[in-house]
Amino acid sequence: LDNPSQPFPIYFNLTNNTCQNNYYNQSTFQCNEPVHTQYENQPMCDHSDCPKAPPKPSPPDVPGKYSNISIRMTELIIVPDNQTFQTHYYLSPPGPLSEIVVGPALDLNFLTQVLDLQTNILNLEGYLPPDNISVRLTDICLKPSNTNCAVFSVLQYFQNSRDNLNKSIGDDFFLYADYITHIFQCSTKKPSLNDALLNLSCFSDFGGIIHPTVVFSNYPNTKHTIEAKGLVITIIIENSNKPEKIQKAEAWEKAFINYMQNFTAIQDSLRAEKRLNELANFTVYYSNEHSIKNELNTMIWSNNQSNIK
Repeated sequence: LDNPSQPFPIYFNLTNNTCQNNYYNQSTFQCNEPVHTQYENQPMCDHSDCPKAPPKPSPPDVPGKYSNISIRMTELIIVPDNQTFQTHYYLSPPGPLSEIVVGPALDLNFLTQVLDLQTNILNLEGYLPPDNISVRLTDICLKPSNTNCAVFSVLQYFQNSRDNLNKSIGDDFFLYADYITHIFQCSTKKPSLNDALLNLSCFSDFGGIIHPTVVFSNYPNTKHTIEAKGLVITIIIENSNKPEKIQKAEAWEKAFINYMQNFTAIQDSLRAEKRLNELANFTVYYSNEHSIKNELNTMIWSNNQSNIK
């Protein structure tokens, strides 16, 4: 099997006897060592584990490191009122495409609004009674590979940076690359780890890869996630059996619910006044462990009241 991703050649020997009674003693070679076998005589192999092969930044060093950790999720689904599709045009080459059709969720103004909302949420503080001890998201969130919280969002393709989101390359006549081409490169079936034209990474600020099906909503199929009509933001919080850590998580989750209730109330007021400005031109659906717990408590209380009657 001629596959450059393998550290040594694979040869199929098809016989009736499929059982091997002796040890498999196939020779292996270092990535920087020439391959000399009875079949071939080659220079160093082209294997993805070679020290110089992985692009920068490298993925987390220990896959599955947090697979046994229990988590709590805070999730938002954000849908713009304007559901118009757009066609973006680029010079090709050097751009990857000459034109690309994107869904309403990839409008730049909408993405900027979502970034502002996301930034405000990530900076929320909760308070623990009775001493009103401050609890920030960084105190309770999952941090897979650095000090940043695991937040899954399309804006992670830009490391949650407004400057990165607004990056573009072009001249007086043509646009070569911008946020759309970057999202396309990061979210395709074989995503790039680095956008050479914009000099931007596709990795999130917490060091992970963002899969498009996790951050886009209402798209025709997995091959066309860039035609999404909505966005999804998921914030990962560490769960724990320790009461003090649970209390901290619940304090921040309560602050999130209060903030979103106030935010949507302001949106409703602006819509009632026909003031469809940048704060009131999209709809947000949200939930977390605290809201689910409250809903269950409400259902139990309602059932108890019905039984009393």
